[in-house]
Amino acid sequence: MNRVVAVGAVAALAGIVAGWIVARSPDDASSPRREVTESAATETATAPQEAVEIEGLRRALGHETRARKHLAQRVLELERAARDEIATAGESRTTSLAAAAAARAELDAASAAGRRQPEIEGSSSGGDFAVFNVQALVAAGLNPYDAEELQDAWEGFSLDHLYLVDRATRENWRHKPRFQRAVARLEHALLEEVGEEGWDQLLYASGQPNRVQVREVLEDSTADAAGMLPGDVILRYGERAVFKIEWLQAATAHGVRGTPVSVEVMRDGEVLYLEVERGPLGTLIRNVQRMPVIR
Repeated sequence: MNRVVAVGAVAALAGIVAGWIVARSPDDASSPRREVTESAATETATAPQEAVEIEGLRRALGHETRARKHLAQRVLELERAARDEIATAGESRTTSLAAAAAARAELDAASAAGRRQPEIEGSSSGGDFAVFNVQALVAAGLNPYDAEELQDAWEGFSLDHLYLVDRATRENWRHKPRFQRAVARLEHALLEEVGEEGWDQLLYASGQPNRVQVREVLEDSTADAAGMLPGDVILRYGERAVFKIEWLQAATAHGVRGTPVSVEVMRDGEVLYLEVERGPLGTLIRNVQRMPVIR
């Protein structure tokens, strides 16, 4: 009897132990084994994501580093270019100042010797209007008020010329003789307004050629017979002032050919009067710019 009870007790105890083991199986959330398994699974799942993030950060850092290097290189290039530009500009200014000083010395020497300013090749013509240089006229000896009056007249002429170009272009006669005649009328009106001296000063201050110079005298020509020489500047032909080649051509074509006419020229600062036969002079000429005489 006692043995049966003991066996039953043992069996009951075994059942309790088995129940306790089942209760502590991996299915239990509090199981250390489950915790270890979940932790390993979490690390396994997180590792690829962190690796991606780290790789992304590395790439971003690499891009930023390259960008910073590129920016730094660009800054160096800009600074180098700026230094070169400043150096070049400084050299240009020095060169310009030296050239200006040399030109002023040459002009002073020419004035002391009673000569005119050395010629400067004209660079603008046919309506290419430069900024009107009032100071150039004042430096030449013109009253500032008179210089400003000439500037007003020139600006009015320039505006009329622009309107004329616009109209001729719209009506398709910009490159026809009609346009040249219209420009000549504008020039004549301005000449009537400012006079010959004013016209001379106006051309000079606006950067226009205001003289005609003889480059070469053809052998056996009218000019050759009259004693005209290369370098002579033609100031007047008969009663007409000469400021550009077209004006000289118009003057030589006026009147009876072969009749005597006086030509006023400037040679080495001295005014000479030569007598020629009316008609073509027989010279090679060019437009030049000279400082006008301010009386």
